[in-house]
Amino acid sequence: KELDEAANTESGNYFSRDLVSKDIYTVTEKYGDLGYAFAEVEPLTDIREDKREVDINFRIRKGNKVFFRRINVVGNTTSRDKVVRRELKVAEGDLYSISSLRDSREKIYRLGFFEEVDFQTRRVVGMDLLDVDVKVKEGSTGALQLTGGYSTFEGFIFMAQIQQANLLGYGHQLSISGSFSKRSQIFSFDYLDPYFLDTNW
Repeated sequence: KELDEAANTESGNYFSRDLVSKDIYTVTEKYGDLGYAFAEVEPLTDIREDKREVDINFRIRKGNKVFFRRINVVGNTTSRDKVVRRELKVAEGDLYSISSLRDSREKIYRLGFFEEVDFQTRRVVGMDLLDVDVKVKEGSTGALQLTGGYSTFEGFIFMAQIQQANLLGYGHQLSISGSFSKRSQIFSFDYLDPYFLDTNW
């Protein structure tokens, strides 16, 4: 019943290969979230040309449930492994979940530290286990900004700001800025640790 409710193909509607493909994807995703990493969904059609009708049966081979064995972080030349791992919604030993892998990829990408984030899975031969490689490509995380201006009250104004979003590869954010004129000098220092002492504080 749950699979039937999720399907786009309905009795009485026009046949659409696009909808059938979407249903294959939907059913595969549902089994993928139950731990069946290698579920196969095959649509079997029975065409009745005289009535211009077609019956569709989805044959499902779900296979065995699969667990994560090792999760490796690859390509992080600056960022520490833990900066990536703490964003993961899966852990070694967990039951396979395709949506958790997808959410993990989005969380890592949203950090803004990496130009590319890719998850590659490898089945362990002869076992219901998967190894996962989290492949990342480091991006630019620092910025230097210099600006100047003139005000009739302040005179010439000079402003400078240095920002680093991934300080020393720990995921800490640092910003130092200053504004100078003949009447005032303003300094600002901001430091943020998004996971203080590796906690959620």
